[in-house]
Amino acid sequence: MVTCLGAGYSGTDPAPSRLRILFRRRSTSPPLRRLSRVVMTREVFSEHRGLAVVLTAFFVLGLVYGTVTPLFERPDEIQHYFHVKHIADGKGLRVLKPQGEALYGQEGGQPSLYYLLGAATTFWIDTSDAEELLEYNPYVNLGVPGRDGNKNVILHTARESFPYQGTTLAVHLLRYGSLLFGVVTIAATYFLAQEVFRGTQAVALAAAVLVPLRLWNSGGRGAAGRVHVRYGRLRGSRREPRWIISECCLR
Repeated sequence: MVTCLGAGYSGTDPAPSRLRILFRRRSTSPPLRRLSRVVMTREVFSEHRGLAVVLTAFFVLGLVYGTVTPLFERPDEIQHYFHVKHIADGKGLRVLKPQGEALYGQEGGQPSLYYLLGAATTFWIDTSDAEELLEYNPYVNLGVPGRDGNKNVILHTARESFPYQGTTLAVHLLRYGSLLFGVVTIAATYFLAQEVFRGTQAVALAAAVLVPLRLWNSGGRGAAGRVHVRYGRLRGSRREPRWIISECCLR
């Protein structure tokens, strides 16, 4: 029983549902709301604990790999970086020309979104020393795994040591950004597999575990977008799983 004064309602009848909701909201204190959020977060974590373990392991290993690997020794890193630098230096999108090959090489033909994001992340860094760091190893033993020594393409110096500066800082920021794309790709793959296989967590987790094998060189920058879009399209269309499986296999 309630009596409301000055609100156009009085009497001994039960309060309208709108008033009950208002009273309930006012009676919920901020500490209780925070507690409910914590409980909800724990429930989500408990439900997807396997995914959390995979993401944590991937992120930690990727962070170590990206930190200890010398500059420009990752696959096509020279070309990818100089594509980013071309945009960060204010030269706009690259133009491919048959005569004279720029430092970004064939990677200049890649879609530009990742490189635009990379340029936005590193434009404030002075990278005028970039080409100075490209001192190639004349005795490199690349592509012959059975022979020992001289595996580095570039001759490395103390300029690459921590704390990072100049081009070294820019390259490491791009590596860590690519790592985050990989994390997004794994998570999106997990939830996509759950949609396709109707909530089967074991299959979804297996799909998530297999993704890092494809992302060993942080190729997740493009995969993140593709998997995320397919997940959204599947959620929106609710078409048969065969449709999404065939699309993922063909592309």
